[in-house]
Amino acid sequence: MDRGGATVGRTNSRTNNRGSSRRSSRGSSRRSSAPRNARARTDVTGIGIRARATRHRHRPSSRPRPQPRPRPAAKGTKGTKAAKGAKSGKAAGGDPQNKARAAADGPPARPSGVTRAALSFTVKPGSEAKVAKILAGYESPQARVDAKTTLRRTTVFMRGNRVVRAIEIDGDLRAALQHVAAQPQVRAAEEQLNPYLEESRDLDDPEAARGFFMRSSLAEVAHLTDQRSRAQARELVRKAFLYPVRHGSAEAAARLLADHDEQAITRARGPIAGSTIFVREDVLVRVVDLRGSVDDDPAVALGIDRSAAARFGRLLDTGDVDTDEGLRRLLANCAMTEITDRRASLDA
Repeated sequence: MDRGGATVGRTNSRTNNRGSSRRSSRGSSRRSSAPRNARARTDVTGIGIRARATRHRHRPSSRPRPQPRPRPAAKGTKGTKAAKGAKSGKAAGGDPQNKARAAADGPPARPSGVTRAALSFTVKPGSEAKVAKILAGYESPQARVDAKTTLRRTTVFMRGNRVVRAIEIDGDLRAALQHVAAQPQVRAAEEQLNPYLEESRDLDDPEAARGFFMRSSLAEVAHLTDQRSRAQARELVRKAFLYPVRHGSAEAAARLLADHDEQAITRARGPIAGSTIFVREDVLVRVVDLRGSVDDDPAVALGIDRSAAARFGRLLDTGDVDTDEGLRRLLANCAMTEITDRRASLDA
C-alpha cells in the first residue's frame, strides 16, 4: 500500500493456537503447547515503515511469502510529451537549498549545454544608487574561459536593496566563476561593493568567500525555452521579477509560475520565449525573455494563470491578484530594474 510516498508492506502471520483441550482415555486433561506470541517490530528506513511479524518458534510453512507490491508510477509521468517547439528543463523536485549548495561547488563541464545560475544579496538601504553604478561601471571580462567554457551572458537586476545576478555559462560553471573572479576589473568592483553589503565578506579568505557564495546562490528550479526563438534572441527583452512571497511559500509559487510558463511558451509567437525560475528560502526570482512589453499583458508577464490567480495571491504578501488592478499593483511591486546586461559577442 502506498501512502504519501512511503511504502508500507505488510506480512501476514499465522498464529497457530493449539490451545484446544485434549482428553485422554483415562479422563485426564492436557494443554497443548504455549500459544505463539507474535511481536510486531517496525523498521524505520527513512523511505518507508515496514511492519514485520516475528515468532519465538519458527515452523516451516507451505504458504508463499507475500511479496511487496511494486510502487506505482506517479500519475502523468508516463507517456507525456513536451509540446512541439518547446524545451522543458523543469526540475523533478528536490530541496532548493541542496541545489544551491551544489551550485556553489559547481557542476561538471557540460560543453553541449548552457548552465544557468543566479546570485542574490542585499546592500545597505540608501546605497542602492552607488551599488548600481559600481555594478554597471566595470569592463566586461573576457568571454572565452577555455576550450570548453564560455561566458554567454550576465544580467544584473535590482529591486529595492536586493541585487540579483543572472548568469549563463556554456560549459563549467565553477571554472567560469573562478575566471571572472581573477579578472582585475571585476576584483576591483567587488572590493568597492564590500562597504555597502549587509552581510560582510572577506574575498581574501577562500573559505569565507565560498560560504558567502553558497549563501547567495539561488537554485534553478525550472527552465523553459522556445527553441524557435533562438534566431530572434537579440530582439527579445529580458526582464526579472522578485515575488513578495509569504514565508515558506516560495516553492509552491514557483510551481504555479512554471506551470503557466510551460503552457505560454508552447504558443507560437507568444509573448514568452524563455523562462528561468530561481528559489532560495523565501527568495523567488523569475527571469523571462519577452516578445514585447510587460505592460501588454501583466498577467502573462508575471507568469500568472488567471484561473489560478486567487490561489497564487494567497502565497503572496501583496493580497489578491485576481483583478486587473491587483495585477498592475503586483507588477509595480515586483518588477526589477536592469542594471547591466553583458553578452558575449559569440553568443549562439
